[in-house]
This record gives sequence, C-alpha cells and structure tokens, in this order.
Amino acid sequence: MSTDSRPYGEQAVTQRPRQPCGEGYLCEVYAQPLDASPLYLLASARLNSPRLVLRWLKGRAVRLSRALDLEPGAGPWPTAALRPAPDDAPSPGVRLRLWAQDRSAHEELLRGLRIRELVSVTAADTDVLYTLTARALPAPTVAAAR
Repeated sequence: MSTDSRPYGEQAVTQRPRQPCGEGYLCEVYAQPLDASPLYLLASARLNSPRLVLRWLKGRAVRLSRALDLEPGAGPWPTAALRPAPDDAPSPGVRLRLWAQDRSAHEELLRGLRIRELVSVTAADTDVLYTLTARALPAPTVAAAR
C-alpha cells in the first residue's frame, strides 16, 4: 500500500517527463456558459504527434458526450428518473459522439494539424458552449536554443 498522501492520479501527472517548449501540440477542452461567464478548462494535454492529438480529442469527446447525454441503464441514475429530451432540443453529447465516429472529420483535423492550424470541435446546448481545441506549439527561436 502506498504512503503517498497526494490525491489519486496526481503522481502520474506530476512525474510525467516534460517536453521542451516548442515541440508538439497543446490540446484543451473548455466549457463556457453562454451568459459571458468565464471559460472553464476541463482538460488539457501536451502531445507529440497529430495522431496522438486525434486519439486524445476523440477520447475527450466521448467522455464529455457520456457526461452530457446519459444513456438509460449506463449511468448511476435510475432509468425511471431519466426523461427523453424534446426532438428540437440541442444535444452537444450527440454532436460530440457523432464527431468521434466521423473519419472524414478526423482526416480534416489531421490535415489542419500538419500545417500547424488551430483545430477545434464545438458543441452547444442552451446554456453552455463546449470546445475541444488543439494547436501546434511555436517552434523554439534561435535565441531560445542558445
């Protein structure tokens, strides 16, 4: 049994080797209330390749979709407590789930990353905008390399 007093998972995060600045991609997931409240960072990662970025973004999209759109019998809530949303209600969970399965959207995202564009996937409901982003980190300058 470990005697480490840090919260679960913190050790894995703090002991991960750091990449030098200017290498890889910065990926982030945000939630922003539509009433102009501040942005909330839900997750972030620094990754080495476009393929790893795609894998991470797909994983975050699926995880967020499961949290936003509960499937009867798949979560902690009794099925009797769940009600279907109206057909015309916005569904960010469905949007994110569909994007996570869309291979042509994935190829487009990879093309954008390879030419160092900011890429993003967004989904909103009536109260919150959810954004998954990735961008290439700037290359180190000659002065910074010295």
